[in-house]
Amino acid sequence: MRYLFPFCLLLIGLPACRNTPEVADNDVTTYVVPAAPTDKTETELDRLKRTAIVDEDKDLRVKRALKKVVNAMQAAAPAVPSLNDPRIEVEGCTMRFFNTRADGVATTYDIDLNTIDYTNGLRLLADDGVDQKFPAIGFGTKGKTNDIQVYENGVAMQRQREWIMELDTRERVQQAAGDLILALRICQDPTLGETED
Repeated sequence: MRYLFPFCLLLIGLPACRNTPEVADNDVTTYVVPAAPTDKTETELDRLKRTAIVDEDKDLRVKRALKKVVNAMQAAAPAVPSLNDPRIEVEGCTMRFFNTRADGVATTYDIDLNTIDYTNGLRLLADDGVDQKFPAIGFGTKGKTNDIQVYENGVAMQRQREWIMELDTRERVQQAAGDLILALRICQDPTLGETED
């Protein structure tokens, strides 16, 4: 009876030993490794790694954020008469906004993104239908200085302390404002995007 219990344990444990490694003639243990999938499609993780922005590439991050702003403006252009072929060019943290007004005047705004106050200088402009026909957001300069140079048909006109971005819907204004604030933060906050060693 005292050998019956160990014998039962041995019978129960034997099936678990079937997946043990095979022992070759030279006593080297080998394991069977499943073959890699033959499908060579790119995984989602590989795609993300390939398209990721390097944290140190500040200019590219600013351009990508502002590209979303331009896309919002171009989508709103058919409904907003003050927008006609809006474009943005970026070099470092200097943005040039190009637009043709409804009266045919080509306007250009030179804006140093480091001079825009994104914490206290934002003004939401509701579409009241009288003074403001469409929802907009105004981006003011730090210290309310006239740092935004305005050109009309290539001629320097005046300097302004605010740039107003007018779009067709409040939702589009909110999204574009968020993307522009991201670009401003990337330019103005030296620690944004840095990683600790």
